[in-house]
Amino acid sequence: MINIIYNEAGQDMVLRAEGHAEYAPKGQDIVCAAVSALMLSLACSVDGESAVQDGEGVLTVKAVQSCDNSAKFELVTDGLMLLAQQYPANVRYVNMHAMMAFHVRVICIVYDECLM
Repeated sequence: MINIIYNEAGQDMVLRAEGHAEYAPKGQDIVCAAVSALMLSLACSVDGESAVQDGEGVLTVKAVQSCDNSAKFELVTDGLMLLAQQYPANVRYVNMHAMMAFHVRVICIVYDECLM
């Protein structure tokens, strides 16, 4: 399975893909090819830093937030989310930034209700 994690740290956006889709034999895997095409397109198009090959089967793209970079990350993450929906046994997408924002919001709502 390919595990994809999006996160934001300070002014940086980070997208990391790790693993193998195992949808088909090596060289014939359309799911792996789709994830690779999206990730490498992002790496080649962002302003500033680009891809860091952390090892076999691992690719991390990191860039400073800007209007252009945010739009590029959003386009690629939309495509990766669609792949995760289409091939749930082969791709998992997690947006850590959205999860953190959700948890903070839930805590605030619960806290506000406790004060009432």
